[in-house]
Amino acid sequence: MILSAEHAAPGGFFVIQSEEQQWVDEWLRLVDKLNKGHGYFKLQMFADAAEHLEEALRIVPDLHEARLLLATTRMRMAEYIEARRHFQVVALLADHPKWQAVAYNGLGCIQAAQSQLEQARSCFRRALEADPTCADARKNLEMCQSGRKELRLRFWAGELEARGRSLNESAPAGTPNA
Repeated sequence: MILSAEHAAPGGFFVIQSEEQQWVDEWLRLVDKLNKGHGYFKLQMFADAAEHLEEALRIVPDLHEARLLLATTRMRMAEYIEARRHFQVVALLADHPKWQAVAYNGLGCIQAAQSQLEQARSCFRRALEADPTCADARKNLEMCQSGRKELRLRFWAGELEARGRSLNESAPAGTPNA
């Protein structure tokens, strides 16, 4: 809603009709939940962050930015099923290639954390298809191809550690390891 002169009452105050007030109240509630979710995330209070971000998504279900932050929160809590679900929604429905890349990169990090390195590499490649400039996905793909047992993956300018089988152990016979 854009307020204009027709909404103005004498003295320059704006008059808001009751249905407009409900919309404004919902908007303010959404902003509050997003701010609190982001704040708790920055404080690494992930359970609290998840609670507020879930509420924000109940208000606006297709708010991809909030869904990505919630997926990241769930991933940090090692709640991989929930994190995967949210990343998949963004990967499939987001119009913005950078959001798709972040979602596929997150999916790759989850796969790597669960020692599914071939699936992780596939996700990182999909992230790069969506956005060839996604530095995190490029680094993560290189890390998964390195053959190391302990991986330090990049996600939204943070690092995640994944311990799993080396690529030599998980690669099918005849697959070269770069």
